[in-house]
Amino acid sequence: MAELGGVLFLALGLLLLSGVIHYVSRATADGTIGRNAMVGIRTRHTRASDRAWLVAHRTAAPWLVIGAWTGYFGAALTVVAGGSLLATRIGSSAGVAIGFLGFAGVLVLLLIGSSKANAAAKEAALENS
Repeated sequence: MAELGGVLFLALGLLLLSGVIHYVSRATADGTIGRNAMVGIRTRHTRASDRAWLVAHRTAAPWLVIGAWTGYFGAALTVVAGGSLLATRIGSSAGVAIGFLGFAGVLVLLLIGSSKANAAAKEAALENS
């Protein structure tokens, strides 16, 4: 039964991460959360100006939201696989594998979104020059 707790803990972590990414991506893209030192895509180019910050986060928003939904879906699949642990002993391994794949998917989408955000911020800075 300890394996099931571990799988559920992994799913909960993925769900929490996805929720934070979803909220922050929406709030930074619509300007609710402006340029700051704590949250958002914080590179030299995205922090250069308020305009660069907003352009960067609006550019990254679709990638970040897809990343969040990937995490939600991964968490749900992790729970389903973990639930199958009650019927078979394979569920624990499958649940852990799916959970880690979910985290990897979210990370890849975060990196793509951040890269696109940085490029957009750099371009916005060049337009202002």
